[in-house]
Order: sequence, then C-alpha cells, then structure tokens
Amino acid sequence: MCMRPRPPSLRLRLYQLVAVVAVPLVLLSAGVVCTKYLADRDHAAQRAEAVAHGLALTVEGELHMRVAVLQMLAASRDLADGDLAAFRGRAAALLARDDPGGTIVLLREDGQEVMNLALPPGAPLPVRRQQDSLRQVFATGAPVISDVFPSAAQHRPVVSVDVPVKRADGSVSLVLALTPAPQAFEAAIQRQNPPPGWVVSVLDRHGVAVARMPNPERFVGKPTSPTFLPVLLAGESGVADTTSLEGTPLLSAWSRPGPSGWSVAVGIPRAAFYAPLWWALGLTLGLSALLLLAALALASLLAARIARPIRALADIAAMEGVPQADRFSLGLREADATAVSLAAAFRNRDEAEAALRESQAELHSIVDSAAEGIIVARADGRITSVNRAALRMFGYDVAEELVGHDLGVLMNATDAARYTSYLTRRGSGGQPRVIGMPGRELTAARRDGSTFLIDLSVASFDAGGQCYLTGIVRDATARKQAEADLRTNEARLRLVQQVGGIAYVDLRLPEATGIVSAAYVTLYGLPPGITQITEAEWLGFLHPDDRDRVTAEIGALKAGGEPLATEFRIRRTDGAVRWIAMRGEAFFNDDGQPLRLISAQQDITEIVAAREEQASRTAELERRVAERTAALAEAEARFRAIFDSQMQIIGLLAPDGTVLEANRTALETGDVSHQRVVGRPFWELGWWPETERGRLRQEIAEAAQGAVIRRDARIVGAGGRGLWIDFSLKPVRDAAGRIVWIIPEGRDITEQRNLAAQLVQAQKVQALGQLASGIAHDFNNILQAVEGAATLIERRPEDVERTRRLARMAIDATARGGSITQRLLSFARRGEMRTEVLPAADLLGNIREVLAHTLGTMISVQCVVPPGVPPLVADRGQLETALLNLGTNARDAMPQGGTLTLAAEAASVADDADRPTGLPAGAYVRLSVTDTGAGMDAATLAQATEAFFTTKPAGQGTGLGLPMVKAFAEQSGGALTIASTPGVGTTVTLWLPQAGDAHAGAPGQTHRKAALDTSARVLLVDDDDMVRETLAAQLEDLGFGIVMASNGAEAIALLQADAAVDALVSDLSMPEMDGVTTIHKALALRPGLRCFLLTGYVGERATLAAGNAFTLVRKPISAEALAARIEAGLETTHREKAVSGPG
Repeated sequence: MCMRPRPPSLRLRLYQLVAVVAVPLVLLSAGVVCTKYLADRDHAAQRAEAVAHGLALTVEGELHMRVAVLQMLAASRDLADGDLAAFRGRAAALLARDDPGGTIVLLREDGQEVMNLALPPGAPLPVRRQQDSLRQVFATGAPVISDVFPSAAQHRPVVSVDVPVKRADGSVSLVLALTPAPQAFEAAIQRQNPPPGWVVSVLDRHGVAVARMPNPERFVGKPTSPTFLPVLLAGESGVADTTSLEGTPLLSAWSRPGPSGWSVAVGIPRAAFYAPLWWALGLTLGLSALLLLAALALASLLAARIARPIRALADIAAMEGVPQADRFSLGLREADATAVSLAAAFRNRDEAEAALRESQAELHSIVDSAAEGIIVARADGRITSVNRAALRMFGYDVAEELVGHDLGVLMNATDAARYTSYLTRRGSGGQPRVIGMPGRELTAARRDGSTFLIDLSVASFDAGGQCYLTGIVRDATARKQAEADLRTNEARLRLVQQVGGIAYVDLRLPEATGIVSAAYVTLYGLPPGITQITEAEWLGFLHPDDRDRVTAEIGALKAGGEPLATEFRIRRTDGAVRWIAMRGEAFFNDDGQPLRLISAQQDITEIVAAREEQASRTAELERRVAERTAALAEAEARFRAIFDSQMQIIGLLAPDGTVLEANRTALETGDVSHQRVVGRPFWELGWWPETERGRLRQEIAEAAQGAVIRRDARIVGAGGRGLWIDFSLKPVRDAAGRIVWIIPEGRDITEQRNLAAQLVQAQKVQALGQLASGIAHDFNNILQAVEGAATLIERRPEDVERTRRLARMAIDATARGGSITQRLLSFARRGEMRTEVLPAADLLGNIREVLAHTLGTMISVQCVVPPGVPPLVADRGQLETALLNLGTNARDAMPQGGTLTLAAEAASVADDADRPTGLPAGAYVRLSVTDTGAGMDAATLAQATEAFFTTKPAGQGTGLGLPMVKAFAEQSGGALTIASTPGVGTTVTLWLPQAGDAHAGAPGQTHRKAALDTSARVLLVDDDDMVRETLAAQLEDLGFGIVMASNGAEAIALLQADAAVDALVSDLSMPEMDGVTTIHKALALRPGLRCFLLTGYVGERATLAAGNAFTLVRKPISAEALAARIEAGLETTHREKAVSGPG
C-alpha cells in the first residue's frame, strides 16, 4: 500500500509564520539604525566645518586688528623723534588696553631687540632667533604674521605680528612686533563653546599649534598629528578622518580662509558616532532575538492549546471505534484527527443539551446577582423575567409584579409609544444599540410614578421558535448630571482659553500623544489644523537651557508629584523664542500608573520682560537710594578731597559769573593761585583767550537762566600752550528752584582730538588698502589665467586648435588687465579715454534693464528721455560703470524701497551763464540719476565728493565711488553736480559733451593694409626680457625685421654702429636711461627716425615730452595694433619725404 507523506504539524506552521514576519522587521530596524548613523555623521561634519570656518575668520580678524593697531603705533611721533621712553609708555598703555598678557618688541634688521615690554627698562635685550618674518618685513615693507617660534624672553612658544617702522623716505628702519598673550586665541576658541571632547586647534602655516583646546599646555608649539598634517596642507578646507595627538580617532574639519595662511581645525571624536551605532545595533538585534524567542514560545503554546482539544476529539473518535481507513487528510494531522472525531460528536448531543439546561440555571443565578438591571420580554413586549437589580431600580418588590405586563409600564406615556415601536423592530434581529445617548434619551418610570434617565441595550434571541428581547438597564441619572457638569466646565474652559490666550494639552501617556487646542497651535507656530502632537515633538520645542529642568519636573509629576507650576522658554517653528507659563496635573489608574497629563500653557514673554525690567529698576532704585543716603552722610567730609582730586577742571560760580571755588586741576592748568582766581569774573581769568571771553560771558548769563551749556573750547594752559577742553556750564538749584550756583567743568580732550584725526587718516589708508586688495585679487586672477594657458600650450604645442583656444584665453586675460589699469588711471585722471558717440536713449535703456534686475523688486527703475536728445561723447565702459555706481548708491539710500529715475536732456551753457564750477561754455547732455531716499543735509552734501568720505556704516563703503564718478566726468570734458533734500531724495547729474560733426564717424574703425612692408626693420628696446622677446616674436611673425636692445645705452650703441632700422620702439621705464632720453638721443643721431614710446603709465614727463618727437602708445597693446601704428608712422614718413623731394 502506498504511504502518503506525513503533513507538517500546526506548531511547525506557526514557527514558519513567526519567522516570515520577524526577519524582515529585524533587517529593517538595522537599516534604519545605520541610516541614522550616516545622517548624524554628515550633520556633525557640516557643523564642524561651519565652526572651523567661523573661528578661522575670527582669528583672521584678530590678526588684522593687531596689524592695524601696530601700524598706528608705528606711525607715532615719539618713535619718529627717537623718544623711546615716551614711546614705551604709549605702547605699554595700548598693550594694557588691547592685549593684556602680550608684549611689544622693537627690533633692528639683525634681530637685536631695541625695546621689549616683557623686560624692565635697562635689562639686557636678547637677539630674536626667528628672523624669517623680520627679513621679509625689511624686504617688502609690508606687515608679516610669523609662524610659531620659541621666545628667549618669555620661555614659551610664541607668534609675532611684525610691522615696519618707516623713515620719511619710505625705507624700513625698524620692525615693531607684537607677541599676543597666550590666551588671546584660546579665548576665541572658548567663545565658540565647543562641546566636551571636541579638539579645536589654531595652526600656523606649517601645522604647528598656536592655540589648542584641550591640553594647550602640552601641545601649543608642537606640530599637529602626522595623520592630519598632509591633508591640512593639501587644501584650504575639508573634512577627513584623523587621529589626535592624544591618540583619539577624530572626524576633523579645517579651514584656511585668510591671507595669514593660518588654519583652524575642529575634531569630533569618532567614538561619538560608533558607540551609539554599535549600541543601537546590539540593542536592536538583542530585542529582536528576545521577541523572536517569545513569539516562538507563544506560537508553541498556542499550537499546544489548539491541538489539545483536537486530540481529545481524536481520542473520543478512537474510543468510538471509527476505522482508520475511513479517515481523509486535510493537510494537517490535528485537522485529520478532528474530521474523524466529528462523526462521533452527534452521539453526545443529548448530554450537551442536559449540560445546556444546567448552564441556563447557572445563568439565571448570575443574572439575578448582576448589578445592572436585566429584563427579558417576548417580541410582543410582555415581560417574562426581571432580575433583582431591575426590581430595585424601578421600585418593585417581587418579579411577579412585572412578569406578564407590557414594557410600557416602565416608561412614561410619550416614550412608551415611541419605544414600543422601536422594540418591535429590534425583535426582528440586528446588533444591540445603546438607547439614551445625547439626542435619544430614554425616560423610565418607577412604580411610584417618578421618572429617571436610563441607558438601555437591547438584543434579541430565539428559544423554542419564540423570539425574545433582552434589555440591560443602567440608571443614567448620575452620568447625565456628570455630562452636564462636564459640558458646563468645558464651556467655561473654552471661554477662559479664548479670553486669556491659554493653550490646552491633553497628553495620553501610554501612547505619548496629546490632543492640543487651537490656541496651542497658534502659540507654538504650528501649521493650522494640527490637533495632535507627540511628547517627543513637544520636548523638541523646549529651549536647550530649560529642557533638562522641565523634563525632570515632568518626570516628578508622572511619578506622583504635586500639580506642576513652572515657566520655561520655547523656540517656535519660525525661530522666535517665547516664555511660557504652564500648569499641569497628572491622572493615574488604580495601580498608580500615570494615564494622562493635562496642562494649560500661556505666553508670558511680555510679562517676563516686564518683570525683569521691574526687577532691574527696583535694584537700580535701591542702589541709588543707598548711594544717595551714604553720599549725603559724608558729602561734606568728602567734597573737598573729591573736588581737588578730580583730573578735570571744576569750579563753582555765582549766578553773575564770580568765581567762588576752583579745584587743583583748574589752578594747575592755568598756572594760577587760589587767591588770584576767587572773587574775579570767570571770563577774565588768564586761561581764556580774548576771542572766547565775550561768548563765555553770554553763556554764563544763559546758564544763570537755567540753560545747560556744553561745547569744545580752546584755552591757554601753563606756558602759553594751547589746549582743547570738553567745556560745560551747569546750573544748580536750591529746594525752592532758584539757581544759586553754576558749575563750570572742563576735560582735556587735546590728545583725543589728535587721535581722532589720526583715526580718520588710518581709515583713509584702510580704504586704499581695500582698493589695492581688490586690484591685487583681479590681477592675480589674470596672472593665473595667463600662466595656466601658457603652461598648457607648453605641454602640448602640437595640438593647434587647443593652442589657439588657450592663446585666445591669455589674450582675453590681458585685455581684462588693461581694463583694470584704465580704471585706475581714470581715477587718477591720467587714463586714456576711449571716447565714442553714444545715443542717450539707448544707453539709459540698457542701464535701466541692468538696474531693474539687480536692485530688487522694492525699487522701481524708470527711464525718461524726451525725443530729440542729441547723442553724447564719452568712454562707454567708464560711463556705464559710473551710472551703475550711482544706481547702487541710490539703492542704499532707499532701504525701504522707492523710485529710481534715469533721465537725459540737452543743455547749452553760455559764457555768462550760471554753470557748474570748471565747466566751459558749450553744448552738453545732462544725464541725471534721481532717487526718493533719505537725502542729505547741507553738511553731508558739501563732503559727498571728497575722497574717503562715506555716509555708509563702518566697513560698508570706501568713500571712493562718487570721487571716481566726478573724476570721469571732468576727464570727459564735463562736470558732476549733486542736489539733495533731506526726506525727499537726491539727484546726481553728469554734464557730458554733445557729439558734433567731428564725431560723425564710428570710433575705432582703423583699417590696415592687406600686407605689411616686410622690408621695414624695427629697433625694439625694453629692459624686461620676457616682454622684449614676446613682442619681438609677434612683430617678426607679422613681417617686420627686428633688432633688439635690452636698455637705452645698448640701443644708442647700435645706432652709432650704423644699424639699419626704420623705426624705434622703446619702453618708457628703464634703469639708467629711460625711454624719453633714449628717443631724444636716437633722434639726435637719426633725425626723422620714426619713434614709438610704450608705457603703461601716462605720467607728467611723458606728456610734456611727447610733442612731435614720438608717438605715445599705451600698454597693454596687441601686436597687430602696434604694427598698425608703426605702419601708419612709416607711411607718414614716406609721404613727408615724397612731398619734400630727395635731398
């Protein structure tokens, strides 16, 4: 007989089901943990990069500030006069104010110290070991920031900020060096508040630590770790895995943004990422394993419980003698056994019915003891049974009083008819339904006729072919009263919330999810419509400084603490920080476990601010009262000592100006005695110049009437020395309000005014430095482009197409360099104007399009050009730059937005007409730029075109914009005028010449002949080998014969040796013999020789010497343009010779 395979057991099937569900969840959990680790690591790297860059900029700012301070100190008059004692005092005062703990040293070129504030005067001065930066300062004349080196005087690693001390001729005589305090850069690190365990270092150009946190005492002056040094020097910024000097694996970010070459590195311990990762993975796998084992155990238990009754049925079947051959398989052993057992189940039906009757008896007993009322009725509404609870509820004594009666006896007349119909429908079957809910209340009637509310659940069942209804009745009186009370309280609560702006949160602690009110959504800045928030989300809104405290308070409340009343700060979704007052209470189940936490919250930001302000005012008032009380108690005893010890001039005058008292400073300032002063009119004292006495007498009269006078005044001090003082007259009143005294005060501000003047000069120098820095940046870009193109051409010269493209790139770069020098010369009014005819309408239309896209949507740009405005003559590039500059200034004058109007109109200026200063008579086009900004007063307007004057905040303007526009207008043969009214706006007008017949042709249209005269030979003179060789090769490539000379003397020697040349091209600036001298000597030897002078600077000498002796050519110039000039010059020479004839 064929054996069928044994089917799998129920336990095995359940095990398989658990495995299929659990394994993907475990893998998903592990993936989530790894993804979070990668996200946390990237976030930390970005944060470290931001901290490193910000701290690097701070360090650059610290160094720049120290350079500026030293430069101002290096320009001290005491140092120029050789008064080292006075200079030492000034330097010590500046050091105590700006860098306590640092030192200032004065050094010679050989490193010998001349002065060292770290050593007492007269002490032997050492020679500085590190002299690289010292030599660099003497070589370049510019400030230098040193690397770390050991200090012999301070016995520690130091850095030095070296600036030159220059003689009158500009050469460097000494070096003034500042060694910052050890904590100077450590303080900058601490201000960033790096988290514990982070490693933050400030490194010099070679990676040596200037400052470090932590362990600065161990590692300052030492190189950074070998794993970090190569990547640090390889780039200006980045992120890499490194190891600290302590041996800690780090995730390091670094930044090197400034000219000093210093870097800032920030390292985060990698353990901060790996430890949570392994912990989370271990926890996930551990919990997963435990859950899997628990699930398998539960599956085994369930399988046993399911299989046990099936096996019992199988046993019963076996006892009944069912043959095994009659059994059929259902795919499960237990199911097969059960199928056989069912055949015998019918035999036990009688026994089951008997058991059922017994159960019914038990059920009747249970029903009779139930707390709820239970009523059973037939489908026609006749009551068949009631339990004891129902009898008590309705006021009956025994069940016989109700059995057989209609259900209507338990209701009032109205509800009886309505619910009789309902009960009839329920008798046909369906799900039970609670009757008496809001809007469907059921009113029951007691035996005595009184009524009450009930909850009624009705269900139907069949018994013996008869339909019965079962009703579960609960007295709802207490519940309804509680619901009414709850609705009243909720209405009151909503009213309080709406009136007081109180936010409500009902937090279900098992789910950690809370229901929030609309006021809460508004308070926290959540999106409208939010009704729920998790506990974690709420904690995320807490201010970091308050989060731990509030979390602890909430924990205590959950643990059974008293109702909570606290205040804390939150950070809304829009970033705003608000103060919140919260009152909260926790509710617990019978086991003492917290179920709900209900809290009310209110914005008290204004209350906290008012409270803090009130506390501050109270403290200040108490302090003032205490001080006043103490001062009044000892005022008489202290007055004379304080009066005479003041460092400023103080006196006491009668209302008529008679001197009653004068302190010691006043007497010493005027070199007079007390007897010579007291009793005399104040304006007659010797320290007042004659020019001040009349004004002073009038001011005393005004003070006697109650006025307070304050101004800067000039007086004559001891020895006739002029002094400036901050002078004031203050009236003193008695209790009745009468003026009884006048107090004159004066504070010596002579040095302050001198320092202010020096500061203005320093700001001008700074502005020039910013201008030079920008130009250097542009030229560095040009040099980079030229060098890169030349290097690539040198590597692969055989690639013709690539070589042409790179060559064009280099040519374009030199054109940009020429544009930069042209703008500089234009500012110096020595530029070469490339004028052309410009239609005013087209010009302003183009400028309007540019400004409309760059000034922003808050500024409307308009263009007004009436028909018939003639074209003008100007350099297009410089004019467009000037108009864009004026448009940018107008935008800065309209921070809240406004209207910018560009306009043009024709103007004619006669000889006797009122016109701008220096503008000659003639026909002009006036271009105006008008804004609706704040405008300028008369004082500001008078200085608007002065170099370095700016109305913008410090660091936001150089004061060179309007001066450059004015220089362009005047160089173009026109003028610049400004009209402004405060509160109305400003109009800047450019007067530029109209285009006449002489400008009818298009500018710049020069035509060369088809071919050059290859027989022409050119003598090329230039001391720069690279320029000379390059230009010679270009001219030779164009067909000229070239003879080269490296200086003027060599060129003259070639001419004296009868070298055959047709033209001479010479550079202007050469050692020993410049280009002008060379040309004059060449013309003395070869009259009629065509000469060309190349220069990048149009100086006075070149301009005066030009005449007809040579043609002036501006650099940079292309070889084709120079060839055209040479060819044109030779053609002119040939024509002149043809006209004059031979001989």
